[in-house]
Amino acid sequence: MDASTMSLVIDDLRGVAEGGIDIRNDGDGGFSLLFDGMEILRADWADAPARLVTTFELGKVVPSRKILVYEAMLTYNLLWQETGGARLAMAGPDGQVMLVHEMPAEQMTASDLSAALARLCQVGGAWRRFVIDAAPPEPVQALSWPPSDKA
Repeated sequence: MDASTMSLVIDDLRGVAEGGIDIRNDGDGGFSLLFDGMEILRADWADAPARLVTTFELGKVVPSRKILVYEAMLTYNLLWQETGGARLAMAGPDGQVMLVHEMPAEQMTASDLSAALARLCQVGGAWRRFVIDAAPPEPVQALSWPPSDKA
């Protein structure tokens, strides 16, 4: 699969995605995805190996909870088998916390991609609540590829 084929798969999402989905081609080879009018993802094609890299903006850490959140992020990153390789990162000092996930391109279908992106929104929503709303941490949730019903 190449970037142009992935573009077609992403376009096919409109027909198979559960809930409302709006897909915007950003003109730089990437796409912005808006789920149900709220959850925004960025999807970019990467070569060698061929994969779709998704990023989900979680927000800035509540200042009084920085140590707690940073420790939870590092722990999550260590649990790569349980998280399906998803990782948390910061966009610079005191920047946005990001949930990043890479999906291998081989045999990717619009249906699989839709399920994976919906799962990414679910996991990202849980982390967003923890990062910016001071909600209690939730159990680790897997972002497996191909997507499964196991959570």
